[in-house]
Amino acid sequence: MSDLPIPVEFRSEIIHRVLSVLRGGESCALVGIGSSGKSNIARHMVRADVRLLHLGADAAQTIILYLNCKPLAHRAPHELYLEAMYQLDQDLKKLNGVFTAIQPEVGRLLKEAQDSPERSAMRSLNRAVGAAVGAGAGRVVLILDDCDDLFVKAPPSLFSDLRGLRDNHKPLLVYLTLTRHEPAFLRTGTREYEELFELISPGGHTLAVPPYSEADGFHMLKRLAARQEPPRPISEAAVRRLFELSGGHAGLMRTLFFATASDAEALASSAGTRLAAHPDVKAECRKILDSLEAEERTTLNQMISQQTPSANGLRRLERRGLIRPGFLQQLEFASPVLEQVLRNRGLKKLQASPILHEWSRKAL
Repeated sequence: MSDLPIPVEFRSEIIHRVLSVLRGGESCALVGIGSSGKSNIARHMVRADVRLLHLGADAAQTIILYLNCKPLAHRAPHELYLEAMYQLDQDLKKLNGVFTAIQPEVGRLLKEAQDSPERSAMRSLNRAVGAAVGAGAGRVVLILDDCDDLFVKAPPSLFSDLRGLRDNHKPLLVYLTLTRHEPAFLRTGTREYEELFELISPGGHTLAVPPYSEADGFHMLKRLAARQEPPRPISEAAVRRLFELSGGHAGLMRTLFFATASDAEALASSAGTRLAAHPDVKAECRKILDSLEAEERTTLNQMISQQTPSANGLRRLERRGLIRPGFLQQLEFASPVLEQVLRNRGLKKLQASPILHEWSRKAL
């Protein structure tokens, strides 16, 4: 199976914005609808050449630890600390340089944590981060990917520990959280969570994942075609059409790609009407809607039913990349397929009931 490598410039705009906040010694949250490519962004940031592109001379002293929090949400907190310890040990080995001297100590701390994780994992992580800082780390970034469930289900002690770890090493230790819903909506009434949330709640620290740029979207579709067995021939016109119909949303692009594998004529249908009836396309649109907050879905409902939407709702949807300025600067749906799905079924039938919190006015 052939493959196209992901270019180092992939998702450069949003990665640059994230790293600008993190380099300033501040934590931040990256929020994106389902299948918007959040995890791809996080994993891309770990690459050495990506760090060098965005951080320049600081790359050699910047430690970036990636944790997939989806499975960790259902485990004891010490397992998250143990995974962070393991990732730290691995990243120091990749960086070498000034960190070569402390690798044996960090390896010993990792073994200590593995031998008695419940008692030693957080203590070992704290000491290992301290060793890295002492050896010259200019920044330690802990990426908590796909952490919606973690924030909802974790015991309060986890948030106290993470806040304490950061306070022990601030401003050099920072967090990047990636969620479908804004952290403000995920948990209420938990003081320890609110103390952690304070780190990513200041203005400009909660960033929305934008749709793919044209260059990134085209590359994704061509890469997907090349990975099929046998590789699927795809024209530039078809790539452009798939990108336009999806509005640049990664999950929808992928779904439309497979939906047109045996029905290429569907690409020519007006506003993607034929594709909007495909069950996989409808399911993907459902995933997008499930990632939205109550006010955002209400605003979509108002747009579909030609009512006057709220200015705040429109602003939030535009940041999410679901609507954009069109003809004469009138706001329109970024994806004509998503719009057609909503018109076919009626948005009210697709609504869910997430927690609505007053902090929503401060987020995004």
